[in-house]
Amino acid sequence: MTEHERAAAFLVETYRRRVERIESFPWGELVVTPSLRRVYDANFAIVRRWDGTADELAREVDAAQARQGFAHRKTVLPDEDLADRLWPEISKQGWEYASRYLMMAHHREPDRPADPAIEILGVGNVDWASGRRAMIVLEGHGEDPEVVRQLLELDRQLVATMDVRHLAAVVDGEVASFAGLYIEGGVAQIEDVATLPAYRGRGLARAVVLGGLAEARRAGAELVFLVADEDDWPKELYTRLGFDPIGVEHVFGRSDGQHFAT
Repeated sequence: MTEHERAAAFLVETYRRRVERIESFPWGELVVTPSLRRVYDANFAIVRRWDGTADELAREVDAAQARQGFAHRKTVLPDEDLADRLWPEISKQGWEYASRYLMMAHHREPDRPADPAIEILGVGNVDWASGRRAMIVLEGHGEDPEVVRQLLELDRQLVATMDVRHLAAVVDGEVASFAGLYIEGGVAQIEDVATLPAYRGRGLARAVVLGGLAEARRAGAELVFLVADEDDWPKELYTRLGFDPIGVEHVFGRSDGQHFAT
């Protein structure tokens, strides 16, 4: 398998591991988590194959999600060849979002090392969740405590089924910058990289990502990757840290009009 194929398969597996039920369809799967109904990442369609048009696919996945009672719509296309064929039409269908996410694998040495004065620690679920909760609120998902609880619970469900490690830069006793590290079968993903606003500009995200990379290599991962929005600035940081694009994951959908997680 190519790096892209391995990373795409790994991503799909993380999606499947943290949900409660998987419904199979000729076109792929619908992952469903009734207890986390307000989290889009726990309730969505994964399209693996489709021979028809983009309009026909939109109707098919819309109907499948409607039958499950989803108020939102979310569809992931992990196969890049399939997405390339359908995307020109999907991008014109009027979805609230139609996004491309770069899968970036580590290939090169970083432009410069992390500041050695920044200590990266493995932190427990409670300390990590404290920093993650703060970022959820800052990202606009924190008006409703139940939404925050469900987002954190989604992360905990993956911890129960995969080797998940939480890394953080702690400043003045606070988790100031953090990331999750998922490891399995020689592949590792660095995810949920974030730094609290008061601590930005100090090189903490650089230190956390490179700390996660070192931890993954020590655990035997020969492929270490992360995912970055093609239209957002973090991809530039990851490029400087030695990560190169190896493929694209395509996601489209619409919200239910409230501040829930996509």
